Amino acid sequence: MKLKKYIVDFYNYIFFKLYDPIFNLFLFLFFNYYKLVKPRISLSGFVLHIGNPLHVIYHLSKNLKSCGVDVGFLAIGKSVVWDQADYHYVPPFHPVLRARSEAYLFWSVIANYDVLHLHNASQFSYQGWALRVFKEKMNRTVVIHWRGCDIREYEVNTRLHPDFNICQNCDYDRICETKQHKTVKKQAMRYGDTHIVTTPDMRDFMANAVYVPFALPDLTFFDALNGHTIHKVGRPGIERPLQIVHVTNHPGIEGTDIIESIINDIRNKGYQIDFIHLRGKTFKEILLAYKTADVSIGKMKMGHYANAQIESLMAHVPAITYVREEFVTEEMRESGLILTSLEKLSETIFDIIEKPEIIKNKKIISRKSIMNMHDIEKVTKSIIEIYDNVKKNN
Repeated sequence: MKLKKYIVDFYNYIFFKLYDPIFNLFLFLFFNYYKLVKPRISLSGFVLHIGNPLHVIYHLSKNLKSCGVDVGFLAIGKSVVWDQADYHYVPPFHPVLRARSEAYLFWSVIANYDVLHLHNASQFSYQGWALRVFKEKMNRTVVIHWRGCDIREYEVNTRLHPDFNICQNCDYDRICETKQHKTVKKQAMRYGDTHIVTTPDMRDFMANAVYVPFALPDLTFFDALNGHTIHKVGRPGIERPLQIVHVTNHPGIEGTDIIESIINDIRNKGYQIDFIHLRGKTFKEILLAYKTADVSIGKMKMGHYANAQIESLMAHVPAITYVREEFVTEEMRESGLILTSLEKLSETIFDIIEKPEIIKNKKIISRKSIMNMHDIEKVTKSIIEIYDNVKKNN
């Protein structure tokens, strides 16, 4: 058994020691081969969105298509919750297979586009070689779209917001402090022609970034899944359970334990509350949960609402959330959002139980208000303007 272990350890040592030289050798061969057999005559596409398999990227690309933009979406990796994209790529582990597949992907897909729109600073090639070639050798345009913890820094966030912040109980394994993430971020900063953030609080970490709100999901697609809200009889919290939906795959950054503790305290006072935490669920499963929900809750530590709250309002479900005072607008106050903080959450829940008209009125205005705040046409046009401005300056 010891001999077998030594053989395996020796093989792994040699394999990883030679991984980069093997990859680079075969990348050189395959890159030049596919360059010859797949010559570029003219660009067939304008913008290629690259990121993880996420419905928010899919919907943004679809909105751009509806405005006449020639756009594609390349999803990197696999996901159990979303599988729709124009192209899918799952990097193989073996260096020869990876070199071949990345060279083929570059010349068959990526080189056909004039602009790369990278979400979460996605690393779509080993050690970022494709981004370097696309920018430095081909002189094309790169837009970096930061969407959350890919741009946040634990140290900075803790210094700016010492009392509470989204990084306090990080369950992303503090990727911001890893060597790999710092390398990816450094490449994104080097090759990005412009940078976009999805919420204004992210400017704490990149002051010159352009704030572009989340895009709304495609309405036809959304309504086909969501259908009609199920109306329940009885006063929520007293005559029947108040149903609160909480959508997150990362309860640590959301403060889920604090939220649950507050809800349990209210339950102990004799009120009925069903707290439904949805984790690792598909977009369809989430929308189905909204059909019976009274309210949703989320983003109580970040400083601004995000995509889950937008989708909640689209489903006619008011969303309890926290927005830093400097970002609060009158439009937000008058929307389907229920603005509060963790310190005031107990008081807020008591209010919506004791005053059922709050939920009733918020439900009526939820969808219309979020559609005004995140108007599809305005958001899409702002993205197109960014493309145009970057192209002019290149």
